[in-house]
Amino acid sequence: SHTLCQTLGAPLATRELQCLTLSLCGFTSKQIASLLTISHRTVEKHISNAYLKVNVTSKQQCLELLHHKQAILLLWDLGKTLIESL
Repeated sequence: SHTLCQTLGAPLATRELQCLTLSLCGFTSKQIASLLTISHRTVEKHISNAYLKVNVTSKQQCLELLHHKQAILLLWDLGKTLIESL
């Protein structure tokens, strides 16, 4: 997770990183909320805060940033590890 924050160039809070990672891996806010046992509105707020810190406005822009920095495989590994730990 530390490496993903470095790649994105932003210090994300743990929940911001978890929500952003799962979102970028294709999970919906409701699915993420269920996995993390928080409300979907809280998930959306964490994702919104993460976007602000990373200086993007959408999931697509964030994925493009990661692709540009060649970190897509890192994202996938982090998402898989996060899901397995729940």
